[in-house]
Amino acid sequence: MIFFWRIKKDEIKILAVCVLASTLFWLLMAMNESYNIDVTHPLKIEYDEDEYVVMSELPRSVRFNTTASGWDLIKNTSYLSSDPIVLNLGDFKKKRYITASKLYPIVSKQMKGIKVNYIIDDTIFIDVNPLKEKKVSLYLPKDSVILSDDQLIDGPIVIEPSTVWVSGPESMINKVPAKVPLKLKIENPHSEYDETWSIETNLNPKIEVKQEKVRIRFKTRVKNEMK
Repeated sequence: MIFFWRIKKDEIKILAVCVLASTLFWLLMAMNESYNIDVTHPLKIEYDEDEYVVMSELPRSVRFNTTASGWDLIKNTSYLSSDPIVLNLGDFKKKRYITASKLYPIVSKQMKGIKVNYIIDDTIFIDVNPLKEKKVSLYLPKDSVILSDDQLIDGPIVIEPSTVWVSGPESMINKVPAKVPLKLKIENPHSEYDETWSIETNLNPKIEVKQEKVRIRFKTRVKNEMK
């Protein structure tokens, strides 16, 4: 009985070796074959952050059809860790989109070791905007100062600095008005009000105000009080 069990164990080992050898042989043969398949490969878009603002998430991959052996596909495409295709926006006049015909030579050059037949997507869209600056005036809306029933503002409200630079996407900057209201509330100010505030506005978060603080000065008096 023990002898029979030993034979069975030996047979199982031999069978396992045979299966493993057959699998490896099949795999080696398969990897040497040429394949025509669609590939999705990582894409990295480079641009000058001092000149452009990204409006929405940039494409992270590009799809193309390729012909290559199994070994080359594993070595050169995203089936394993591989370098992304780098696309520099400075090479294109139209920054909102790039056609397949423009993308093809870039992909072919960087995908060494495999043949790129064609780009699958006709166009990849890139939502970037030129960076633009604009000088605007700051003002304090009337409802920003909350006075008591017997209080009046006596004289002008002084804002320092009264003008600031704003920076952001060109399409948004063009819509920013010449005068921008400050977003703050001053309650029951004393007669000689003089405070420094962090600048807050209702501008889009993509628009940066090139100034952190603003000083606000004005005087108040009691109604019917002689000047």
